[in-house]
Amino acid sequence: MLRLAPLLLATCGARAPLGGRELHSTSLRPFGALSLSGGALPARRASAPLVLCAPAATAPPAVALRRLERSDIWAASALLAEVFSSELGPVQRQLVQLEHVVGIGGRHGRTALFVAEERRGGRSRLVGFVEMFTQEYLSASLPPGSPAVLAGRLKPYVASLAVRQAARGRGLGAELVRACEAAAAGKGQRIVQIQVESTNEVALRLYARLGYRVVAMDTRARKLVGDVFFGESVLFTKLTLEKTLGGDAT
Repeated sequence: MLRLAPLLLATCGARAPLGGRELHSTSLRPFGALSLSGGALPARRASAPLVLCAPAATAPPAVALRRLERSDIWAASALLAEVFSSELGPVQRQLVQLEHVVGIGGRHGRTALFVAEERRGGRSRLVGFVEMFTQEYLSASLPPGSPAVLAGRLKPYVASLAVRQAARGRGLGAELVRACEAAAAGKGQRIVQIQVESTNEVALRLYARLGYRVVAMDTRARKLVGDVFFGESVLFTKLTLEKTLGGDAT
């Protein structure tokens, strides 16, 4: 009677290199059942089991969070146009991208700008972006005698957060917001605000998990849908959320 040596199923995997604030996954997807068909196994001693090494699932590429550099402005603007203006035609989306290039370029060095950079096989691309208007930027944008400036009521707030569709579900949005919080805390600020549309349920769930709560609602806010030449100004309800730093919710 032919005796088969016992089969041992092993998993082999490699871990993405760590560096800075890189995000990675070490979990393996379950693979299907092993089936053997046709031919006979070579004769082996029962004491020498046959080991089959199943390939590990491909781990997500490493993602590094860092400050936006001037060389990133074009790619970051393309990301914003892709995330927020996907319904537009190619010409209008290009115009929107150019508007972002001008806006971010003019604010670079005056606001807190961070990006999430995905690295794979020697190549990289931006998959996340966030911009926080700092207290200094807001103060400089208003007249010196403005009541808000005089009363010291200006608080840094996250004005824009975008994560590429294919990179979602990996915690990048939360990490980008935390980078803004760390920047605000480094300036001695204790409160950070976020402005978001009331219909953006995904973002609202994220901010709730991070410890933000609604403190104001504007039902007559306006936004530009499209570019400055052919776009339309529409009403929407804007929520202002707030968090006191030091009480982070994870």
